[in-house]
Amino acid sequence: MDEKLEKLIRNKIATDKKLAAKIACEDFWLAKGQEALRKYQAYSISPKLLDNLIEKSSSSEGFQEIKNSQDPTIIEIRELIFSIVAYCDMSASDKKKYNKYEDYRVIAKAGIYQNSWTRFLLQYKKNKDEVSDSAMNAVEYLDQPTTHFGNVSEKHRKLIAKKIFKVPYERNSFFDSAKKFFEPFNIKCNNPDNLGTVLGQILYDQDIAKYWMENEASPDDSEAVRYWVYSPGAKAANWANDKKNGEISIGYSKIVDWSTLKNKEEYRIALQKFHKDSASHKNDVHAFWQFVNDMKIGDIVYAKDGMSKVIGRGIIQGDYFYDKNKDSFCSSRKVQWTHTDCNYELKDEGAFSMKMLTDITKYSGLRNQLEDFFEDQKTTQKVVETSIKPEPQPISNYSKEDFLEEVFMDESSYDSLAGLLKRKKNIILQGAPGVGKTFMAKRLAYSMIGEKDPSRVKMIQFHQSYSYEDFIMGYRPDGNGFKLKRGPFYEFCNTAAEDSENNYFFIIDEINRGNISKIFGELFMLIENDKRGQQIRLLYEDELFSVPSNLYIIGLMNTADRSIAMIDYALRRRFSFFDVKPAFDSEQFESRRESAENEKYDCLIECVKNLNKEIAADDSLGEGFCIGHSYFCFEENETIDNEWLKSVVEYDVIPLLKEYWFDEPEKVKNWSDKLRASIQ
Repeated sequence: MDEKLEKLIRNKIATDKKLAAKIACEDFWLAKGQEALRKYQAYSISPKLLDNLIEKSSSSEGFQEIKNSQDPTIIEIRELIFSIVAYCDMSASDKKKYNKYEDYRVIAKAGIYQNSWTRFLLQYKKNKDEVSDSAMNAVEYLDQPTTHFGNVSEKHRKLIAKKIFKVPYERNSFFDSAKKFFEPFNIKCNNPDNLGTVLGQILYDQDIAKYWMENEASPDDSEAVRYWVYSPGAKAANWANDKKNGEISIGYSKIVDWSTLKNKEEYRIALQKFHKDSASHKNDVHAFWQFVNDMKIGDIVYAKDGMSKVIGRGIIQGDYFYDKNKDSFCSSRKVQWTHTDCNYELKDEGAFSMKMLTDITKYSGLRNQLEDFFEDQKTTQKVVETSIKPEPQPISNYSKEDFLEEVFMDESSYDSLAGLLKRKKNIILQGAPGVGKTFMAKRLAYSMIGEKDPSRVKMIQFHQSYSYEDFIMGYRPDGNGFKLKRGPFYEFCNTAAEDSENNYFFIIDEINRGNISKIFGELFMLIENDKRGQQIRLLYEDELFSVPSNLYIIGLMNTADRSIAMIDYALRRRFSFFDVKPAFDSEQFESRRESAENEKYDCLIECVKNLNKEIAADDSLGEGFCIGHSYFCFEENETIDNEWLKSVVEYDVIPLLKEYWFDEPEKVKNWSDKLRASIQ
């Protein structure tokens, strides 16, 4: 055994008070959960009703029927199932209602959907073999804790067996392996039923878990399994073909058999010849190169639809081949699809980039979330999204290069923007509607953090009635009078102060719509760069408070908002302003425009650029009212059809013109006609 690991385990056993309490406990640590399971085991459900409920729990609508049913029998079954789940999963629905412990103790942070738990526990009544291993691990632990281990995830068990116990993983003998490994530590629980949860707590200790939670796959390890996300066309248009053919296919049209080219420079030249341009096409070059040269048999691939939805999972089974008989998606590999009918929406709307192929091997948070999800869906091909989200959040690396790939900005402008924020600590991104201020703000924060960590980025929105009491702290009615409640800025400042080695970013949307001096109150002075860390006594509480130096504030301002005539001078003095302009002429947008291969789209863009010239020259408007580029952005490989173009014109652009020129209907009509004519 590794000496350092042994020392960590012995220190954990000797000093952890919560662990000592479990070891000394006379009762089974989760006896109330076991009692809930016993009641369910003793409850009889007719075969017909059981089949009906299993079917209902397999769809979002059906699960909601179960959840909202007033039928006495279904209510009884629902209460029994939800009570069990409340002791199994930290993210259980209504856990505080059903979990009867004061500390709401559970087996694990399983992150399994409530409808999946419901389906698994119903299947447990009919056929235990149909229950996922992860869910079964929890049930078996409650049922027979003396012979089962107190953790849920099969993936984690496999890692622990491999990296800690140094034995092949066998589900039925895993607890025996754990007991054998821990024999030298002589752990004697007063109640043997608690040994499984004690060992689980030790293995999940932050320092000990590092020994087995390390990435199994490294991008630098040519033998390791790599993980990929690919787009089967715009709106997953080619997904049906890939499923049917057992393939993963990328590429929008016939270009070349990429395996005949020697290096990335030849890839770039091929793309330039195809597009008849001189653009770098770096994203497509990289995607095709990786697809041909880096992807290998045994790698895991996920199919995506958009930037946050996963629709399939498979294992690469073959080398690259070029199918010249296809009109599009000619570059392919054979795949064994393990899941082909799912609809998993990640919490982070920007979890995936817009590239056609992305290597996510190094993004362990995202990768593990996906694998954990599919692990618990092995028993069904029909996976549906419910309103109950899993607890884990993906945390992926994010760099300056990632920012420049996703945001239409050149490197020099990024350096200026990031440098300005580092120096001033408070900036405002100001620009017209549709220039991507919100998207840019979050990506700027992630790029300066170095990873997509949502816990270190907080976003709120100001409005005209927003107050100091909402923002910092104030008294609010609580049913029995008034209670002092702390606001988001106060809480986030404290969070940042407690983690002084890391940077935190507070984003304020519509910052100019609030009364800034009133909202910040006595703290307005403290947000200045040279006042950070200085303490001041708060208005509502006899407490010294400061704004930490590792907190950065990014305000967002819509320059086309007529409701705000003047900007508070105090705001201008404490914030630096950065103009975000339409990026129609940027290299990134021009590259995407060329990839659309659509003359009507080109005509529309030219029309909008001319429209922006007139808006900028209008004395009553100006550059701050120009139409932004984000209205015209699309995903890679997306087909720009007439319906798409019409939707942008009728529902995005023309309504803005009606607002801009509300007193000049003829001008609105003139430009509306031009826009419509451009896509005819």
